[in-house]
Formats: sequence, C-alpha cells, structure tokens
Amino acid sequence: MKTKSSIFALSAALFALGAYGCAPNAEKTERAPAPAPAPAAMQSCDDLGRVDAVVGESVTTMCEIKLTGLDEGSSFKVELISGTVTDEGMPGEDSMVRVTKMVGTEPGQVIEESPVGLLVTPSYQDVNGDGEGDLLVTRDMGNVNSVYGVWLGSPDGAPFYRVGEVAGEFGPLTSDGYLTVSARSNAATHCVSFYSLTDRQLTQKASACVTALDETGKEVECVLEDTGDPNALPINAETQAKFCGEPSVANVFQ
Repeated sequence: MKTKSSIFALSAALFALGAYGCAPNAEKTERAPAPAPAPAAMQSCDDLGRVDAVVGESVTTMCEIKLTGLDEGSSFKVELISGTVTDEGMPGEDSMVRVTKMVGTEPGQVIEESPVGLLVTPSYQDVNGDGEGDLLVTRDMGNVNSVYGVWLGSPDGAPFYRVGEVAGEFGPLTSDGYLTVSARSNAATHCVSFYSLTDRQLTQKASACVTALDETGKEVECVLEDTGDPNALPINAETQAKFCGEPSVANVFQ
C-alpha cells in the first residue's frame, strides 16, 4: 500500500505540473523580431553612363555620386526622369535631371534641369579653381558638343548656384582667371571660349577659333569671333594676340 501511495502522489504531481504549463497565464518564451533588411545600396553613377529612353510612359533611373573636397561624406542622389518618350525615342517635354544633395540620409538642396534631351549622369568637378566641386548637368548634345547647365559650389558650404549654360568641355583656367571651354566647330576647327564670372553669371568675354591648315595641325590660323555678348571684349590686335596666344588655344591640336 505504501508503494501504491507513492506512485499515486508522483502521478498527481506530474499532472499538476503539466496543467500549470498549459494554463493561460503561464509564462512563455517570446522570440525576438527578425531584424529589418538593410536598404539596398544605390548604384554608382560612374557605372551607369547614358540611359536609353524607352518609348512610352515616364521612367526614372537613379544613381549616386560620392562627393569629395569640403563636401566629403555627402553624396548626390541623381534621378534621370525620361518623361513621356516620343515614338522617335526622344525624352518628353517633362523630362528632367533632378539632383538631391544628401547629408548622411537627410535630403538637402535639390537641383533640377528640365527639359533634357539626353539622360546622362551629371559631372562633378572643380571648373572655377576654388577647390570646391561644381556640378555640370547635361541638357543636350549636338553633333559633337554637349550642352551643360553649370552649377557652382561654394567653399563656405553655401548652396550650389546656377551660372548659365555652356556648349563644350571645360579646360584649365587662364593665368588671369578666365574659365575656358573648348568646342569643335568641325574636324578642322576648334573654338575656345573665355568666360568671366560676373554677379554669379557666366559672361563670354572672347572666343578664339583655330583652324588647321594642314593634316598635321602644326600650321594653323587663329581668329577671334564675335560672341554676340554686349559685355565681350573688343576684337582688336591686342585681344587677338592675347587670346590666340593662350596655351589652351595654341595647343588645341596637340
């Protein structure tokens, strides 16, 4: 009888323990929530290149430009917006390049150029020699020259500001501070424009066009052309000698 009582007591204890574990108020181990997936890294604009527009509704392609200089640690989020593409494959009138300066994950200044004839990532380079990167947003391209909207950065970290448009490629500054832009008129003629910055606007002060007179490009002719800008320098022997003697002009075919 003593053995049966012990077995009965043990069974009762096990039954009570099981009942407690199944009770509504019993403590249960909770699983920690799964961590949220990390956001996918945006593709680099260096790897993107030109985006072909697809006929139909507007499509947005995004990429990122890492900044250097005083903007180290920031980036540009670039949106290439095709607009409604025509049957000829041209971006629509609502096409746009939108550039958002990001400071960490926070959006800052937004820069927009619209409409654009090409979906090409902007270029980030110092064009005015102040040590701060500037933004060149491609608006269109002719037979040989690209057209850029030019946004200059400031060494003090102030917002970028638009100074105008140029057709051609920026070259080195002259010794007296003119910005140079080289463009091709044709295979035999290259023109170098000289710009000053006045009241935050580009002013075309002179344009020197060099034509190769032989196949080697060693024999050339340089003339100054009328820029059509009322603030341009007069065309005379002095300005002809000055600008045709600039290295960016004298060495254009070398």
